[in-house]
Amino acid sequence: MPLPPMDVAARARRLRLLLFDVDGVLTDASVVIGAGGQETKTFSIRDGAALVWARQIGLEVGLLSGRPSPATTARAAELGDAQWRQLLAEHHARVRRQLARFRGVELDTAGDGFFVRFDGPARGIRCAVAIRDALRDLGLEVRLGLHTGECEALDGKVTGIAVSIGARVSGLAAAGEVLVSQTVKDLVAGSGITFADRGVQQLKGVPGEWRLYSVAAV
Repeated sequence: MPLPPMDVAARARRLRLLLFDVDGVLTDASVVIGAGGQETKTFSIRDGAALVWARQIGLEVGLLSGRPSPATTARAAELGDAQWRQLLAEHHARVRRQLARFRGVELDTAGDGFFVRFDGPARGIRCAVAIRDALRDLGLEVRLGLHTGECEALDGKVTGIAVSIGARVSGLAAAGEVLVSQTVKDLVAGSGITFADRGVQQLKGVPGEWRLYSVAAV
């Protein structure tokens, strides 16, 4: 039975917090993966305006998502989540400190996601583990993936099937896990890095089957 208008208004005045799911609520439930593995989502500008207005009248607003998403992170920061912007800034600072330490080259970033290249796979693995550990102090369990292969430079950006494979490997990592392809594992033989077999996986849009490994110790 519908509530009388006065009851609705009275209940609305008691609201202090609004929580929204992201996929299928604040988006149209579609996810587009670009050639380089970048994830794109479609958000409604009307929903965004409503969230900003809600904050302006004193309501706390939170977004819920089942997995990390650079697109969701960027949208949350854009809509004025001050606490999230502070956390994101510290996240980026810690990641970049480790990149400088291990000579990683930042190629692109979106939200809380980084696209990085290294001059060797062992250095990349050790950097990924250091980033994971540095972010745990912030209460963040991140997912990291590595692959190595031939890439192409196009309009100042790195592209190619190796980039797509790296993105797919990262997407299959569990929270707090550094996941690598068989190619990476084979190239670091003798480095002292140990792995746990994650089995054979299908990588979306990539032909064949791929055996993946979780980094156990560096």
